[in-house]
Amino acid sequence: PMGRFDLISKGKVKDSILDMSRGVALLNGKTSAFIIMGKDLLYVESANFAIEPVPNNSPEVLEYRKKYRIPEPELFRRDKIVGWLQENPGDSVMCAACFKRKDGILITAVLADDAASAIEKAEKMLYEAEEFFTALRRTETFYRKWWKKTPEIKLSEPRHQTLFDYGMFRLSGFTQPGMPAPTLQGPWIEDDRMPPWQSDYHFNINVQMAHWPMLPGNHPEQFEPLAKMLKSWMPQMREYAKSFVGIDDGFMLPHGCDDKCCPADTNWKCQFDVGSAGWTALMLWDLYRYYSDKDCLSEVAFPLMRGALRVYEAMIEKTDGVFYATSPEYIPPRGYAWGKNPSFHLAVIHSLIKGCIESVNLLGIKEKRAEGWKKMADKLPKATLDGNEILVWEGLPLRESHRHHSHLAGIYPFDIFDIDDKDRNIVENSLWRWTGCGTGGWTGWCTTWAAIIWARLGNAHAAYSIIDHYERFFTGPNYFSSHNAFHRGFTTFLNERPPYIMQMDAVCGAVTAIMEMIVHERGGVIRTAPAVPEEWGDVEFKNIRLPSGKTAFGTVKNAKPKILISSDNRVI
Repeated sequence: PMGRFDLISKGKVKDSILDMSRGVALLNGKTSAFIIMGKDLLYVESANFAIEPVPNNSPEVLEYRKKYRIPEPELFRRDKIVGWLQENPGDSVMCAACFKRKDGILITAVLADDAASAIEKAEKMLYEAEEFFTALRRTETFYRKWWKKTPEIKLSEPRHQTLFDYGMFRLSGFTQPGMPAPTLQGPWIEDDRMPPWQSDYHFNINVQMAHWPMLPGNHPEQFEPLAKMLKSWMPQMREYAKSFVGIDDGFMLPHGCDDKCCPADTNWKCQFDVGSAGWTALMLWDLYRYYSDKDCLSEVAFPLMRGALRVYEAMIEKTDGVFYATSPEYIPPRGYAWGKNPSFHLAVIHSLIKGCIESVNLLGIKEKRAEGWKKMADKLPKATLDGNEILVWEGLPLRESHRHHSHLAGIYPFDIFDIDDKDRNIVENSLWRWTGCGTGGWTGWCTTWAAIIWARLGNAHAAYSIIDHYERFFTGPNYFSSHNAFHRGFTTFLNERPPYIMQMDAVCGAVTAIMEMIVHERGGVIRTAPAVPEEWGDVEFKNIRLPSGKTAFGTVKNAKPKILISSDNRVI
């Protein structure tokens, strides 16, 4: 965590407005503040502020620096530039700098190999920055292109409308080509404490949720940082698989890790979640299904899917046709934290087999294990059942309200159940128990995931109600998305007092849920207006992307949908 710059006004800030169409904030109706997109610079139009650099010196940060022998931040002032340096042994030096010039204030943060180079880099960036109107046009151009590609949805429900629009706006700054892959908090790290969970990469749901709206939302370019990072991690993931199951061609990914693929959590139950690699690979397989990126398929998605499946194969071979594993974040009140044939992993395996077989055909390659995959799919059930109900693992039904809907992942995101026919009874029974357990153990991110599950069932009332509960309980001032609830009555995960835990996964799930309620593909069939609630009133939309490059646009008026599907890969 770095800190902040306080800009102290001589007068009062009476109002502030965010113009999402232009990417500009207005203070008192006239002072503009915006990010110069692609330049790592924050611009504040007025220079009528006193500037105070405030490194993060909160108690827990001071303790952290002392524990790891990290030097204290060093404040500096050079001509019209003020800021501070933060050295970090074994890593880059960070320089945060603020420059006051005639037409406004510029702020940046840079990394370099040493302190002198960091200051020089920051100064160069600040002194060579564009003048105000040129910078403003750059940002306005970026957002004009962003919104042209982004689905346009018009609802009669203003709160849900804001939820969607602001969610897509936040997504624009979450990541872009050339930026780091998005973590739990993305670039918005708290300036007054250590970030929760080190703002690491959580690969058992959170990274996936953060990427969900990029697919139907027409922004595949935002996958580039993740695909690039995963490709660079392949040697490390191969080493993990070799250590775990003794094979040379597998991939294994820690549940929580840093930007070098090193575990960022000491909880062994998290690090041995073998589904993390498979789920992440399947997310990139979905990228191909939506946008036909064959290079990503051949270089990253298929190798990852195959390597993740090889780990499962090795586990099953060693245990005579079954396997034992954790189910993400699930620890029963009594008993072990793992079990036989968890339903979550069965869903991952079936999805990996399907993705691998289709990839082999698409890429035109020979695969000696393909026949074995087909036999494996025939042998393994879609889920571990007790009669007509999905279990967490063998012998364990869901017994409590829980934040991770892992045993229901076969409904979404993996789509392996025939909800409309032979699996309907199983799914309905499972959701009956799930509903009975209640929401007392839910967090923000799992709430919006639940809305998508109900949308997949075509239950508009439940999907709408859960989105509504998310908006009312988990969105704070300025609509930021929180891990914990702000009010009692829905969950025991509560924000009793600041600081709050901001995460991007939940709002990304909410944006995805709204699109899923309007149109989605399930079981290879496009479902139009599957869960549009009457509370939304008349609905208009365009540019919602679907697998196979199709694009949906249309209306739902008086509960009657009129929806067209483009099949020529064009953005309408």
